[in-house]
Amino acid sequence: MTDSFKAATQHVVNVETSVQSRDAQEVGGILERRQRGILGLLREAGPMGRTALEIEKATGEGHGKVSGALSAMHREGMVAALKLDRRNGYGVYVLPEQVNNRLVRDYRPNSGDQTKAEPMPQVRLRPAEVELFTRAKQHVGTHGPDSVVRLKYSTARALLDMIDRLNG
Repeated sequence: MTDSFKAATQHVVNVETSVQSRDAQEVGGILERRQRGILGLLREAGPMGRTALEIEKATGEGHGKVSGALSAMHREGMVAALKLDRRNGYGVYVLPEQVNNRLVRDYRPNSGDQTKAEPMPQVRLRPAEVELFTRAKQHVGTHGPDSVVRLKYSTARALLDMIDRLNG
């Protein structure tokens, strides 16, 4: 009997070192062994499935490697992600034949170009806001951390408006 297992290709950030690492793992059979191991763990778990965290603990692999493998396998239909089932904040994965009548989550790739992080926009405080912060800092510094600080409504409103503006 021949083994027709084909590992799902993992997508990586388009950075040369990431691509080289993924390609080396493909050539060395590491990705295939990792994915086979995950399929075995899911087969053992049956309809209960496993989360990425449970797989990490069982294999000793890091989160990035496990979640990358699960994502690639999900994209290729090798595993199913249950839509409503969660354990400890993690989604549950099962083999497709173990879904039964449960809802599954469709594969959604990350959107956008992930080659570089977007720079944070530079937001500057207005002169009146700098003055407001300076006065508040002086007041807190002279009264200590346990003191009650009373603000006029207009000052509190100005601080809240400034926070809203900075959060964009």
